Order: sequence, then structure tokens, then C-alpha cells
Amino acid sequence: MVSTKIKGIINENGELIINEKINLNPGEVDIIILQTNTEIKYNSVQFRSQTFKDLLETESPLDEAIDIDIDAVKWNYLQEKYNL
Repeated sequence: MVSTKIKGIINENGELIINEKINLNPGEVDIIILQTNTEIKYNSVQFRSQTFKDLLETESPLDEAIDIDIDAVKWNYLQEKYNL
């Protein structure tokens, strides 16, 4: 099994666009997509108690608080899982 990592864009129609040449033999491939720029809206949450509302509104999202390369962690996990 051969593996490669490339970057692409998904347009408004939901089509995957890859602008890089892929140096693989012709045939079927399995594709794993990891989206890197996801936005989470925290302001639309309804709270039942004032305590949780105050706590969660003052804290920053977890993605900003942790300084790790999430893409590298995902890629290492997939390499271990599929013995790449």
C-alpha cells in the first residue's frame, strides 16, 4: 500500500479540487479527507443555568488554548492504523 499526502479545496458545489500532480499508478484509491479550517459557533448555545453560561462565555475555545499540530497528529494516527 502506497500513501501520499496532498492538499485540495472543496468548492461550493462539494467537489474536491486537487491542483497537484499525483505520482501513483492508475487504479482505485481510498481517500481520507481531513478538513483543517473548521469554524465552531459557540454563541448559539442555549444554557440552562447562569453558572455554565458565565463559565463557557469567558473561556476561549480549546483549539486556541492548545498549541499542537492537529494535522500531524491525525496523519501519524492514520499511518499507524493502516501501517503506512
